[in-house]
Amino acid sequence: MSKQSDSRITTLGNLKLTQSDLSVIEKLRDTISSERIITYQFSEEQKGLMKQWYEDLLSKNPSIVDTYVPPNGRALVSEIDAFGKFLLEKIFVGEKDLELLQNLRSISRDPSLTAISISGFNDRSDRIFSYLVDGAMSDLMRIHDSQDETENHKHIFIDPRQLDIRNFGQVGGVIEPHADDLYKEDEKVNVLLLTTVCNETGVPTELYSLNNVIQKVEEKHNKEYADKCLLALYHGRATFRSGVNVGGSEVTATHNIISFNGNVVDWCFDMRFFGKQARMYDVQSCDEKGLVSHEMVKDAVSLIKEVIYECEPVRGSKATGDFLAVANMKSVHARIQKAIPTQQQLEKQERGEGFRDLYRAKGRQHRENSFTKWEDRVKPEAMTGPQITGQ
Repeated sequence: MSKQSDSRITTLGNLKLTQSDLSVIEKLRDTISSERIITYQFSEEQKGLMKQWYEDLLSKNPSIVDTYVPPNGRALVSEIDAFGKFLLEKIFVGEKDLELLQNLRSISRDPSLTAISISGFNDRSDRIFSYLVDGAMSDLMRIHDSQDETENHKHIFIDPRQLDIRNFGQVGGVIEPHADDLYKEDEKVNVLLLTTVCNETGVPTELYSLNNVIQKVEEKHNKEYADKCLLALYHGRATFRSGVNVGGSEVTATHNIISFNGNVVDWCFDMRFFGKQARMYDVQSCDEKGLVSHEMVKDAVSLIKEVIYECEPVRGSKATGDFLAVANMKSVHARIQKAIPTQQQLEKQERGEGFRDLYRAKGRQHRENSFTKWEDRVKPEAMTGPQITGQ
């Protein structure tokens, strides 16, 4: 055991748990231990109906395959609306389908629901169809997709020129565990959607839950030590900075590392670096009683970083047609394997065909009476974009 580990055990070991602390820990433990992940696969009949709908669309408007999708979306608005209506009328109709839709619409508010993985939207690589899935599912789930003009967030693919760079979606290197957009102060992103156009690398998106990480701490030490680690995180806060995909000057925001509103536990955590700068920094204690020190919080954060890769992650977004909805801040996500392409895959990317290609939507999920689709909130001229071929 290293001197650093010895020091951390001593620091956290000195934390005395009061009856009030134990009550908080029990509530946190009860909430995170109930987590569940739903997996769902469309039937062959449902797949056939979606395929036929898209083929009918192409027969009426063949040029749609050449549509340019801007970096932050805002294309094919009427087609997305039509596909969403089709999904409601023809796909989400059975008892299990309606239950799935209800879970999708409550993923951010359900304390136990961490992610939903759906297979079978498509069985072939098609960027336009995948983009329609991305937009229609955002609308059905009542998510205001990010419209930040400074951020290139919509299309995620691997740039052959950046195969060894880490911690950025359009590179081939490892992406450390993190929750999205923690640098935003006003409106936290609480849902992340990933629609897989294609993935020939076999490298999945991986999810790590707070419950699994705390359980790993308990396994390596003991329950009391894991409780102290959880309490230190609950009394901790950190500052988070924006990364390379956000243009302009650096943006920062400070959040509690763990917050609990009596229903949902949020976990703000980011292990990535932007250059040599940590995206999560200035870790402090915000314990008003002064019982949890800055060092205790820092040691708890270090401990989580140390054990997280020993946890068994949930893997999603690994095959063509996969759709993954993640409750951002109930878990952290990562790509812990390098996506090393073959020469043939590199040539495909140069031709604009892609070999690991996804669309992403992220934003705040709203209840029905407060949801307004983004096209109702922007000027009509902002919805149009240039048309190019070869997409």
